[in-house]
Amino acid sequence: MTAAMLAAENGCYMVVTYLAKVGADVYNIRDNKGRTLFDITDKTSGQPQEVTRKKLEAAVDKGLKAARVTEAEIGKAEDE
Repeated sequence: MTAAMLAAENGCYMVVTYLAKVGADVYNIRDNKGRTLFDITDKTSGQPQEVTRKKLEAAVDKGLKAARVTEAEIGKAEDE
């Protein structure tokens, strides 16, 4: 399992957000059982899988949006 998968499994969505922001492959990587990040959900919360998957998707989206903002800021600074 990747760090993002372990974080997702344990409900550490802030870590998932950070890893997505810094470039972790959150869509294509699979563990040795063939599962993707989105197949693995928080097992510690006791919430339904649909709920934890939505939280995971939100965490990934937040990280990817933050990465785009950072890239735009870097590009702007290079242009100056």
